[in-house]
Amino acid sequence: MKKIINFIKSSKEIKKEKIKFYMNRVKFLHNRENKYIPDGHSSNRVLLGTLPKVSILMPIYNHADVAIFSIDSLLKQTYSNIEIIILDDGSKDNLLEKLKKYKDVSNIKIYTQKNQKLPRALTHLHQLASGDFITWTSADNIMHPKMIENLVRHIMLNPEAALVYGDVYVIGKNNRPYYGPCRDVDRDFKNPKIIRLSQSDKPLSIGTDNYINASFLYRKENSDVLMGIYKDDIIGAEDYDYWLRLQKSGNLVHVNNIKPLYYYRVHDNSMSHELETKKIKEHQSRLEKLRIYEQDRIKWCNIRANIVLDESVVSENIDDLLLQMPIYINEKNCEKNIYFTKNTTNKEKVYYLVDNDYYILKNSEHKKEIVKIFKGVDLPRETYKARNLFSHAFYHDDLIRIKTPILGCHINTKNLDVKNIEKILIENSDIYFVIVDEIYNKNIEEIVKKHSNIVYYPNKIYGKEYQIYSYFSRIINFDNLNILNKYKTLMLAYGTGRRLNYDINDSFFNKFPFTVSFNIKINFSKSDGTSNGDYKIMDKYIEDNSRLGSLNKCVKFYNAHTQEMFIERPKYIVDNISKEYEPKRIK
Repeated sequence: MKKIINFIKSSKEIKKEKIKFYMNRVKFLHNRENKYIPDGHSSNRVLLGTLPKVSILMPIYNHADVAIFSIDSLLKQTYSNIEIIILDDGSKDNLLEKLKKYKDVSNIKIYTQKNQKLPRALTHLHQLASGDFITWTSADNIMHPKMIENLVRHIMLNPEAALVYGDVYVIGKNNRPYYGPCRDVDRDFKNPKIIRLSQSDKPLSIGTDNYINASFLYRKENSDVLMGIYKDDIIGAEDYDYWLRLQKSGNLVHVNNIKPLYYYRVHDNSMSHELETKKIKEHQSRLEKLRIYEQDRIKWCNIRANIVLDESVVSENIDDLLLQMPIYINEKNCEKNIYFTKNTTNKEKVYYLVDNDYYILKNSEHKKEIVKIFKGVDLPRETYKARNLFSHAFYHDDLIRIKTPILGCHINTKNLDVKNIEKILIENSDIYFVIVDEIYNKNIEEIVKKHSNIVYYPNKIYGKEYQIYSYFSRIINFDNLNILNKYKTLMLAYGTGRRLNYDINDSFFNKFPFTVSFNIKINFSKSDGTSNGDYKIMDKYIEDNSRLGSLNKCVKFYNAHTQEMFIERPKYIVDNISKEYEPKRIK
């Protein structure tokens, strides 16, 4: 009542202003009510819009009788984007004859080599893998049809994970549950055909037990840090040793699966059965030496690193970031030095070569690039305000009236292919596009004049235009070439809590969740939004791909790569290690 009395008593000019404000407010709220807003809490929304490639590796030696069951289980996977690489390690049975039935299967590659035992076979297989993620399986075991699908989902939910793993069934030679001796302490109390594995990776190194078992998936990036090498001198524990070394590059995460994802076969002809019966003393001796050696590797990785920056990288301006890390900077007489340089003739054994976009881990002994780590993008804190749609009073007349989905980006368009943008505009006339630019681009202004479904905002600071971002239904990637623009687009999507659309021919975004590929035509669903739980995952990716996160990854990857270079390896009692022969493709 008091407001009404004050309004009546006010002057005509004030009355006009208040009426105008009220009408605009009603129009704003009406437009907002009818605007396209994805429902992030829909029960049928999908986390993974893309299918990153998975390499499934299978070394085989003399298991022709059961290998077919194992291979068929790979072909029955509900996850479609897989490559299957089979390596016959000099089998003496009729394995190659049995494998002929797969000669016309497009995603199977078959190789053969002279017998060099399991570790060497695994190393060779890793050199042949091209997937974003890798797993390997034995010829006598069977995958559950949904294993790959489940493990891919969990590794993408956990960006800090180097590997994810799950519980398994135990079966005998007749494919039925096996209740004989096999990891009895880990048997499910109510369902003893299931082995329940430790749900923490912290105790992995304190004993001589590899509890990860056979249902696992890891990132190729982390595998590359180890160069995919399985040790020839520790047969029977090569996988255990590998997981321990891999653990230095990232977490090993249990997927908490109620239903097992793998059928682990126990039979008299398996290598593990032979080691645990006929060669048990020899095997236990190797495991105990490995346990002691692992403590030395852990100590090496825990030594405080000294970051050495030569004169060539002074312009990188990373000193302020390094001060936030538990390291030394350019100290003398340190035990562990990590060198950063732009000098391609650097003579250090292991170092990081710095270029415009990456820190590249180099090993001069192997004369090869080990792994590339993007330098990272820092996302302004203002970006996060766009997660709350229409939470602010400020609005854009040219955006609030749009009732169709709006796809937007914020990049530097200096070298952008504007012809490709025009194709997308024409094929998606029912969608609005917004380009927020760090510079002014005359070519994009010309596109705006020709097409009615695009808005252009030039000369804007990246990450700070949250008022504009809040109108975006999704983020779109327009730049398939510039790696910095790709990361900026990805971080903008995660910061605003939006899904990201990208060209189907650009595989960069495959391994990230909340991304959706398109082939010119873009499709929408109101159930594809994101929720508060998703934001937590997005925040992990933002942290991992920040400038500080990339430097932390540099230290972690350096530790994993060098953990055996400065410590004497124990002498394991093994049979003579065979000469190395390269595998040959037969299909």
